[in-house]
Amino acid sequence: MALYAAGRASAGTAPDRLADLPDGLLDPAGDADVVAAAVALAPRLLAFDPAWELLEAAAATGNAAARQAILRTAPLDAAPQFRARYGELVAVLATAPDPQASFMAVHGLPRWIAYAPGAGDTVRAAVCDVSRRDRRWRGAAQVLGQIAGSGLEHPVGGAAAGSLLHRTVESLLAAVRAGDGPEAEKDGDLPARWRLHWLTTKAVGDDIGLAAALAGQLAGEPSLTGTRVELLVRTVDPQAPAPARLAALRELAAAHEGRPVMAAATAAVLDQRHKSADPAPDPAGTLELVRTLAADGGTAAGLFAVALLSGVGWATTGRRSGASS
Repeated sequence: MALYAAGRASAGTAPDRLADLPDGLLDPAGDADVVAAAVALAPRLLAFDPAWELLEAAAATGNAAARQAILRTAPLDAAPQFRARYGELVAVLATAPDPQASFMAVHGLPRWIAYAPGAGDTVRAAVCDVSRRDRRWRGAAQVLGQIAGSGLEHPVGGAAAGSLLHRTVESLLAAVRAGDGPEAEKDGDLPARWRLHWLTTKAVGDDIGLAAALAGQLAGEPSLTGTRVELLVRTVDPQAPAPARLAALRELAAAHEGRPVMAAATAAVLDQRHKSADPAPDPAGTLELVRTLAADGGTAAGLFAVALLSGVGWATTGRRSGASS
């Protein structure tokens, strides 16, 4: 009944009169249904201070319906001058104890991050807080990967030094170097190391630029060579010009120095990646790349040269025979 009354009270009311609605419609301490109904009117009320008081109180202590009403608002529902403040409100909800509200807020932040860049620190904190043993950090890591690859300018997007992603990785690296936190010794878990691996190899996806930047950032930590190799493999683009591929392969080979078993496994991955990709645009350039790589010497370089040669052979013969059968 209260929800119906609130809806009736607001129906047809001009936006500049909504703040004057009777019976405490904008009272954060009012009836829960009334508060939820009022929160749903938020995009029309943002020019009035009582509306912000209601929203901030609902974000901090409101019921589930009120919090979800806050999160249903999209950036285009709010006037441009209010989007930064509303984005910060969403960031507050990302840390809410209510799992559903927190989930919705974290996954809604990519829509607001352009207007409220500081909200990204909430996501970073969720990923880096290894004292929290629930799985919410994965959702935050996924969102962090989306933000990094969004094309937004530094320091929000990308992986350059000082960016949101770079600072997150630095925090996790510091925890790894410090022994992975107090919980690691107690239960044998390595939360910072696992989160760092998942963030850089799963959440970020196949963005070559991000992979290259992250691989460079991990170069100073030998214990993360496996993670770094996964990233470097992604920088070897079968469609890239031969000089770019050669540079990427040389860096990949250098990461395998003294690790012949790992080099063999990586060569198998390269073989499959080149076989499943479209044929290289310059087969002759690829063959020259193979000769150069083989001449470099070293176990890894030789294995990678064979893998590329196998991929070229399959692309030029296997696919042709498959097409003619």
